Amino acid sequence: YAFASLACSVPVFLMIIFTAASKGLITLALIVYAVGFSVPMFLFAFMTVYAIRYVRKLQSMIFKYLDDISGVILIVASIYLMIY
Repeated sequence: YAFASLACSVPVFLMIIFTAASKGLITLALIVYAVGFSVPMFLFAFMTVYAIRYVRKLQSMIFKYLDDISGVILIVASIYLMIY
């Protein structure tokens, strides 16, 4: 991911660094850039963990009835094919 995102993030990074360097705030700019770049990554990671838990719970609920539902679909499909 890091290599693929370079095309998007390098121009913004360089603009921030050069602007901060012209005002003498290079350290502050690096800290703000690092925090601004890492917070969305952490949020995305936490959302992924919770989404996986939700999907597993939903999956276990669906798999209870999957055999019955697929059986009904097969019966309906076979009746449809016999009629036509």
